[in-house]
Amino acid sequence: MRDETPDFGWVGDLLPGLLAAPPAAARLPAAADWALVPVLLARHRLVSLVCSRLPPDVMPAEIEATLRRQRAHLARRSLMQIAEAARLTALLEQAGLACLLLKGAPLSVRAYGDPALRDCRDMDLLVAPGDFGAAERLLRAAGLTAVKPRRDDLPALRQRYSHEVVLRTPAGVLVELKSRLHATAALQQVSVEDLLMRRQSVVAAGAALPAMAEEDLLPYLCFHGARHCWFRLRWLADVAALLRTAGTGGAEACFAAMERCGGAVPALEAMALAHDWLGVAIPGHLLARARRTRAVRARRARIERAVRALAAQDDPMRRADFQRNMDLAEYRLRPDPGYRLAVLERQAAVRMRRLFLARGES
Repeated sequence: MRDETPDFGWVGDLLPGLLAAPPAAARLPAAADWALVPVLLARHRLVSLVCSRLPPDVMPAEIEATLRRQRAHLARRSLMQIAEAARLTALLEQAGLACLLLKGAPLSVRAYGDPALRDCRDMDLLVAPGDFGAAERLLRAAGLTAVKPRRDDLPALRQRYSHEVVLRTPAGVLVELKSRLHATAALQQVSVEDLLMRRQSVVAAGAALPAMAEEDLLPYLCFHGARHCWFRLRWLADVAALLRTAGTGGAEACFAAMERCGGAVPALEAMALAHDWLGVAIPGHLLARARRTRAVRARRARIERAVRALAAQDDPMRRADFQRNMDLAEYRLRPDPGYRLAVLERQAAVRMRRLFLARGES
């Protein structure tokens, strides 16, 4: 497989039309590009969303069959994730441990009106930092097994610099249990306890699931996407869908909230990308500010490289050069020295821990 797509190609042209309400006409791939369609859609976790809006008769029969199989598999996985999310959140809440789902089915309902249109590898479950140990023990007692870390020879280092464990349910669903929103807590200065107090219930496939309050969701998605250089277009599609729903007032409220907590660059970047790549209407003064903000301009080329990057099993994070790109992009997201020092400290600790564990396994 090639390491990089030459440009956004048909994916970038197709999405604005498909994400419009109702879907509009869009440029389709050239005949020679169809073979790459399933790869690109899987890479950007857009199989279900695009297939739900793309007429099947425009695709070659073999590509349609491939995507139909992929979407059926993803739909089954979504239903299983919803069932497990309902079971595990109820288990935690009954034990007095407040929790919420960061994205997943609740976000799919809010953004697209359907719980199965976001292709999710796992589900992210947020608990208060003080409840993290109890929540992990409870989930393990319920039959979940550790995926990451498999072993932990440096518990103090993990407690300070890591914010999650990855578990697998007996049904095979991956669960990322988190104690903060981002790997570097200083990226988004918000109290997890406050987020949990404001959580709302979203119904997905008949299950009431705890989710972020609407006013918290869009800022979080902007921070999350920016930290990862938007390397999956699904993240930008989510932001675009919510911005369309929020309208001008919602975009301005989102920016104001993010600017207050040091997130002007992620907010402006998200809105400029949603406008430039997905055709979302953004207030002119915010677009103008994005165009003249040096940090936003400087990050664009790095983002474009991240979006185009391909790797084995559709995960660019397996590439060392890609991870270095992400590390540098994370460092440049905020100019304040305290944040940048926290990023460097965490990244160094992660590398040290990986080296320690690798030596222990050799």
